[in-house]
Amino acid sequence: MKGYTTHFPGHGTLFEETYLEGKAEGKAEGQAAGRAEDRAALILRVLEKHAIHVPEDIRERITPAPTSTPSPSGSTAP
Repeated sequence: MKGYTTHFPGHGTLFEETYLEGKAEGKAEGQAAGRAEDRAALILRVLEKHAIHVPEDIRERITPAPTSTPSPSGSTAP
């Protein structure tokens, strides 16, 4: 009888390990970006509550810039 190998999740293949590492890195980056956005919003809210005017250029420096996502061709979107 001829044997065969299955590639179901949990078998520790190189492809699966690489995929899971990338997924974990993406999740961590997303969480960090979310925390930065929350902190920026909190800073602006506190300043607003204390009736401190924040000029637009300073507001832009406080708020994180949106992250660009790589396109399938390898270049980053604006």
